[in-house]
Amino acid sequence: MCKNCFKFEVRSSWFSFTELCLPTIGSVLVCLFFTGNGLLSGTIVLLSIVLLVIVLGSYEAFKNDRSPFRGKKTKVDDMLDITEGDVIQYRYWNMLHEAIVSSVDYRIGCKVGKIHVVHYGLQSLFSKREIMEEELEIDLNEIKIFKLDYSCYTVHPPEEVVRRARQRVGERKFGILTNRSCHFCHWSKINESFDTVSTLDNVKYPSFDLADFPHQISKDKSVYHPHSTSVIDKTWVKIKSEVRGGDTIQFSYHGHWHKGVCTEVHSTETAGELTIKVIHYSYQGPFDIPEVREETFSFDLSVENVYIYHYHFAHRYSRTQIIDLARKKIGEKKYSVLYRNSGHLVEEITLKDKEQVISNPSELCEGDIVSFFYWGIRHKAVLVSVTKITSDMKCWMNVIHYASKGLFSTRTVVEEAIYIDLVGNNLRKLNFSKHSTYPGHIVVERAKKRLGEQKFHPISNNSNHLVNWAKIDNQSEDFHLVTRGTKWSIQMDMPDESQNRTLNRQIQIVSLNNISGKEKRELHMEPVRSWEEFIPGHIVGFRYYFIWHQGILTEVNSRQEKIKVVHYGTKHLFATRTILEDETKVNLKKENFYIYHPDPDYAFTPDEVITNAKKRLGEQKWGPGNGSFDFCRACVFRA
Repeated sequence: MCKNCFKFEVRSSWFSFTELCLPTIGSVLVCLFFTGNGLLSGTIVLLSIVLLVIVLGSYEAFKNDRSPFRGKKTKVDDMLDITEGDVIQYRYWNMLHEAIVSSVDYRIGCKVGKIHVVHYGLQSLFSKREIMEEELEIDLNEIKIFKLDYSCYTVHPPEEVVRRARQRVGERKFGILTNRSCHFCHWSKINESFDTVSTLDNVKYPSFDLADFPHQISKDKSVYHPHSTSVIDKTWVKIKSEVRGGDTIQFSYHGHWHKGVCTEVHSTETAGELTIKVIHYSYQGPFDIPEVREETFSFDLSVENVYIYHYHFAHRYSRTQIIDLARKKIGEKKYSVLYRNSGHLVEEITLKDKEQVISNPSELCEGDIVSFFYWGIRHKAVLVSVTKITSDMKCWMNVIHYASKGLFSTRTVVEEAIYIDLVGNNLRKLNFSKHSTYPGHIVVERAKKRLGEQKFHPISNNSNHLVNWAKIDNQSEDFHLVTRGTKWSIQMDMPDESQNRTLNRQIQIVSLNNISGKEKRELHMEPVRSWEEFIPGHIVGFRYYFIWHQGILTEVNSRQEKIKVVHYGTKHLFATRTILEDETKVNLKKENFYIYHPDPDYAFTPDEVITNAKKRLGEQKWGPGNGSFDFCRACVFRA
């Protein structure tokens, strides 16, 4: 871990600690100063919520304030080190600032010269920021200039970097947290387009292009996107070429945010002008009945905001299919603000996993995933059995799901009987025909392994995640992705009857070499839901003295619910950090553990990893650049 990353992790830990402490401190203060007041409990709750919101907001601002660049900076000592397409950093209005070098006009010796740069500049301190190209006279004896090292990134050729930068000249959408000059330079330099990667070889079925891969994967492989995540990214449109037919776009319509399906992109004179055809719920005035129409919209991207929603490719149709389905909706007048607005229309057109309305319990089988209203909200569960059917189309069924006994009770995975009225489309069955799934009895067995779990999280571990984990076979060996540098191929041995399967997690779990903006040797982090997912010889993440920590998993004992881990540990909080092998008690029902899957092209075998870890037992060299995670990576990856 580099020095800057270490500092950031330390600050992040303090933010997390503050986030936990402030609500408690606020509650104590209220008790001290307002004891006896009848509004005590309400005040405590309100103050805790306010403090939590403030801390979370500050933490998000702190994270967003960071530059997207994560590489090294080198000081420029010679004008020959500056070339066209470079990203340089220098003092601008007495603040550190980044810019794209668009041309090198001349050099006088090795210290003096003149260049042109494209950046978010301003004419005066209080003028509006604008992307502009201007000249910069350099005297390295007087000013310090740093060059950003993008060697660990996949970048555009220099001439393409300059072309992309110049396409945004005139833009005035400066944002201090999200769209500063550092964000602009990073966008111009980095190549995250899958269209530029060599095409897939040996693809028998299905047919797709690299642009259909989920965009988020190229940014951070530590982010886990399970199949319950249909929307995996929302990107801000910078230039016209980023929009394609079949995209879901969001734009301002009659003063509020609105969604539609782009069917056609028209040619325009500049990259900052966007003219597209959109199918959406259109209305001309407050008393007009909304109707699905195909209309043409024009946007000036230098001042107007347009966004693209990227859907997980395992959930959505191809672009051509999306456009065809959208045009079939033209003329529809079923608009409802709550139940069928533009967002619902887009999802119905784009997503291919549809819910089947159940009118007869005989349509259900063991292991099906069903949805019904639970505490007034549509909710998903694993069906165990239908126990009783009455004559008036009502039934009792046993399901496994994240249940709650009350609004403030702890959510727990339980098996319980649910009373369902089949009248009124209350019960639906989810369609998983496009996925590789487990047999029904295996689905139930997997769900039962998590009975008693109390790790509910409204975003990352709810009933959606539970049912998808139980149902979808992420470990299927029918296909796998092979990478060799920038050369990709998919090897698929799929029987004829299963050709309707969609590529699933194998695309996610593998390292996308030379596409990511991070190091090429990547790890994919996944939550551990059952004992079978603990893999000796892999990196395991867990809480250690209340801090997130990693070690090498050496042994798993599911009967005694224990694991052995080699890591940088300590006998007490202030003791010297030493590499040792600890036996840890595991409670998967309440504690979070993660497994890091390495890229097999660069990693040792699990047995070799364990041997490497045990060779370093007793070492006491813990510090910046040699922490627990650095130790783990050194054991896992070949030099």
